Amino acid sequence: MDKKYKGFVYEWTNNINGKKYIGSHIGIDSDRYVGSGVAFRKDLKEYGLTAFSRKVLEYVEHENDLPEVERTCLEKVGARDNPMYYNKTNGSSVTKKKKHIHERKICAECKVNLQAVNYTDPDGITHYRTKCDVCARAGKKDKKTPAWYKSGYRKKPNCEKCGFKFKFPVEQSAVYYLDGNLKNNNHFNLKTVCLNCVQEVHKSRLAWKPASLVPDF
Repeated sequence: MDKKYKGFVYEWTNNINGKKYIGSHIGIDSDRYVGSGVAFRKDLKEYGLTAFSRKVLEYVEHENDLPEVERTCLEKVGARDNPMYYNKTNGSSVTKKKKHIHERKICAECKVNLQAVNYTDPDGITHYRTKCDVCARAGKKDKKTPAWYKSGYRKKPNCEKCGFKFKFPVEQSAVYYLDGNLKNNNHFNLKTVCLNCVQEVHKSRLAWKPASLVPDF
């Protein structure tokens, strides 16, 4: 089709049993959309996509016209009462999909912003996260920050066991808990240790335990 279009009505044919399925899609005909009919999807799973062939019945330039064009195609073949069609109705599937797109709630965290989009499934239904983008990002950042860093402790420029001076503190050092309690973030309980001493501590009988490894800390 030379003209720009917003969507199209398609027809799948099961090349094994001859049954057909008519549906519509808002998008382009090469974006790998398949279809959402329950009976159609059941046979699709059983026979595999290679057992089906698709043809475009009509391209639609305006999105709002798509439901009516699909309905016309369904009524033309009497799909609802035709045993050779998977369709159980002569109505459009587009209308049902739009209901889901607008079921967007307020963020459960800030109670202000709308929930962030999680993904849109093959049936065109949009699923949302419980939080908005801002709160979701804040939560991820907080999880990546180690407890010792939150307590105000910062890695020392030298190993506190052998005195080695770090050239690259992030890559050459680790934080250890002297009493082995990873929840005790008292600064007297924390030590900055070089990677050489890490091996020594590991093989010794010291109660020291390493903090969780977190990139950039």
